[in-house]
Amino acid sequence: AMGLSISALLGPTPVPQAIEQCERILAEQLRDRQAESKTLCTLAQLRAMTGAFDDARALVRRARGLLADLGHN
Repeated sequence: AMGLSISALLGPTPVPQAIEQCERILAEQLRDRQAESKTLCTLAQLRAMTGAFDDARALVRRARGLLADLGHN
């Protein structure tokens, strides 16, 4: 999941398609919370690229919450 989301962000995939790909990954309800957090961060970056800064900030907060639950600072 992390590899797919990163390649969507850094590769030649157009932003709207990359967003769809990340949303599909998240819809699969990942069992790895670190992978879920990274995918949320990637999606946040993609959303920011479209100008949806409030959505991006909310996604980052959600990702940080997951990491906090895992004991990461």
